[in-house]
Amino acid sequence: MGEPINQPALKRGQTVEIIGPPGIGKSKLFWALSKKWTPRKNWIYDDMLLAPKKPGILKPVQWINYQYRLYSGKNLTKSLSNDFGIRFIQNNQALADFCWTVLTENPQHNSLESRYRHAYFIFVNFCGYQAIAEKGSHKPCLIEEGLFQKSFLIQEDRQMMEDLVEEYLSVLPLPKAMVGLDSADTELILKRIKGRKKIIPSHNNKDEAGLRKDIENWQYLVQLMLDKLEKKNVLVYKIDGGKPLEEKVAILEPILQSLNE
Repeated sequence: MGEPINQPALKRGQTVEIIGPPGIGKSKLFWALSKKWTPRKNWIYDDMLLAPKKPGILKPVQWINYQYRLYSGKNLTKSLSNDFGIRFIQNNQALADFCWTVLTENPQHNSLESRYRHAYFIFVNFCGYQAIAEKGSHKPCLIEEGLFQKSFLIQEDRQMMEDLVEEYLSVLPLPKAMVGLDSADTELILKRIKGRKKIIPSHNNKDEAGLRKDIENWQYLVQLMLDKLEKKNVLVYKIDGGKPLEEKVAILEPILQSLNE
């Protein structure tokens, strides 16, 4: 990897993340919050923080494209350079080694397809975290889905899952706060999973019993992670994912606003 270069590392307290079982509504909540964001807010979200500078009205084509992407919910940020990910690895060698070991030695990831898919998304996260670090914003940055929302942590053996999460959290840059989105109504989550267009690979070819089991595993993982983060003095907020979207936004928006006061 070569000698570490003098680049800022992600500091504790720079990020706020939302975790929860697939289908609970994390993305909808994130984008609803992003539409409420203004420069006067005490927080920012990753796409806005990393976006190129807003073009002036004297560049009408670029300005119109920027406004269209902003209000249509499309990302403003272009693909980040791989150099960000390399710098993140140099700053977080223990985390990179952990992820590589899990993906190469865990029988759960014995297929090349699974291994490379996980590795790709992990590296994309590395790039994003390092880009946030190098922006050096004094405002907490909300992330839609980061390194805390990882299916490779799911294990059928609950003790193995707990040990894995404990080791993982020991090498992760800890966030300012963590938002746990969940619901006691697993049938509601199941209904949302079956009714949405997005199908994650772990849900392929699973019947309702298999999906329920996956939901239960995710719920256990989320609660486990929240409990361990609280013990590490990370601010943890739990929100009922079964509430209407507007109500969840109304709950979380003042929380975000208060984090930097």
